[in-house]
Amino acid sequence: MASKLSAKELLAELLEFAEELGTTPTRAQMDEREPYSSTPYYTEFGSGNTALEAAGLVTNHDNSIPKNELIRALQKLADKSDRLPRF
Repeated sequence: MASKLSAKELLAELLEFAEELGTTPTRAQMDEREPYSSTPYYTEFGSGNTALEAAGLVTNHDNSIPKNELIRALQKLADKSDRLPRF
């Protein structure tokens, strides 16, 4: 990218891309698109979801799952598999 785009220009590009796709673009789709990757969005907005929200798009990930629900799900998985979950 030759020059830094403003937040407004980045959002316009994001909306145009979403319109072409007919859905909210994923990070992988953004990284495949020329001439802009997801990097300027993360730099400008701090996260992909924040950029998507600023553009008025639906986010791809739900990062608002309460910690106690995540722990409960991991405990259930550990009980079911008879070992600790790992990444």
